[in-house]
Amino acid sequence: MFGPGIEIEPNSIVRWEDLIDQTGKIPIRLHRSVLLSDESIVGHYAHEVSEIESLRRRFADAGGRMSVEEFRDLVSPGDEGNPHGKAWDDSNALIRTMRERASRSHEGAGP
Repeated sequence: MFGPGIEIEPNSIVRWEDLIDQTGKIPIRLHRSVLLSDESIVGHYAHEVSEIESLRRRFADAGGRMSVEEFRDLVSPGDEGNPHGKAWDDSNALIRTMRERASRSHEGAGP
């Protein structure tokens, strides 16, 4: 299993299976503050789903494995072009859509 707090040797290989827990799922940890608003919940969920789907494709293209350095490059914050950064773009787009729909539904509401 690969995740926060797990030491990985720099020359190691990460396999798709390394991300999956004993239930067959990829665990995601969220800080409890994420649960304080609908936008935060939806935004973080959208980010994680987008990032996981992108990683799934990258692992498939790479035969199910890649170097730990390549993996870290894909998931490291601060790079708008990697799957992690693009996942925040997807999340932000979904939040904008939520806000637009909420605004339109309030426009038609009377006093």
